[in-house]
Amino acid sequence: MNDMKILRVDELNEAVSVSDGILIIVDVQTAFNKFMPNNYIQNLFNYCQTGNNGGAFDVYQIWDSNRATKPSYTFPNQKGAYEKKFGIKKYYSIKNSDGTPKFANGFFDWINVVFEPDVAKQINDISAKNALVEGNSFKMKDGGYLVYIGNNHKWFFVNAKLCELFATLKGKNVIIVGGAANECLKDVFISAKSFGIIPTYNDTHIYSVKTRKY
Repeated sequence: MNDMKILRVDELNEAVSVSDGILIIVDVQTAFNKFMPNNYIQNLFNYCQTGNNGGAFDVYQIWDSNRATKPSYTFPNQKGAYEKKFGIKKYYSIKNSDGTPKFANGFFDWINVVFEPDVAKQINDISAKNALVEGNSFKMKDGGYLVYIGNNHKWFFVNAKLCELFATLKGKNVIIVGGAANECLKDVFISAKSFGIIPTYNDTHIYSVKTRKY
């Protein structure tokens, strides 16, 4: 996709020069170490300190709590750490005590609980027309947002704390690194963009589920 830019090495200096000195690190945790290249963590620590035209970034960490109860690392000049969970199927696939589904029609019943009626109807109507577009966002009753991603995760839940972070970064140019490419990293990239942030990937510090140590 044209708006999902991944930087080449010869573009890195230019990209950092137009950024606002803000770095978002996604899912860099010990649970995913097997996907990270050798020296990845040390290189990322160095990047936090010197990657902003020789100076330090303001660093924000977004960590996955599906496999951990706390972040694995505190990065240099980290301003905050924000929990996320990937996937929403767990919320609409729950069962009653007798083993029957709580939401007979899955997602389309669940949204009637977590959204106001007019928003739930909007999602249903757009879905029926197959007109959902990457970055479509819908406000939930609890103040969070559900953002349509369209990848294998399909939707990303932006909880209230993440909403606060994205609101403070609105209009800012930010660099996004971490992993995994085309999965959780894309969830955060598209969601950040839907909040008015201007994100750019730095491919040098991105890992994917296909990355292996050598």
